[in-house]
Amino acid sequence: MVTCPHVALQIFYNDTGELLCDQRSVFGLGLRARFDEPGYINRPPCLWGDAKFGLEPPPKIGGRVLRAVAITNATNGHHGEMGIPVLYTVSEP
Repeated sequence: MVTCPHVALQIFYNDTGELLCDQRSVFGLGLRARFDEPGYINRPPCLWGDAKFGLEPPPKIGGRVLRAVAITNATNGHHGEMGIPVLYTVSEP
């Protein structure tokens, strides 16, 4: 797969502009069967969690407005690009 810097989805805190997530797409070349189909792109997710799994702690978003920016490029045809962010949040007790 080849990373494309001009195809991404970014999520920011709207009030400060701090970047929380920068998902850079990769183009499939057909070298592997799963998630590498030729002509399709894959956008690996941003993940947070427990440090014992090598993850950074999740950002605190309670009551804050987030801004999502989809960066796309239609120079070369491709399939599978979705500009809609999917967020899963958990409420703390």
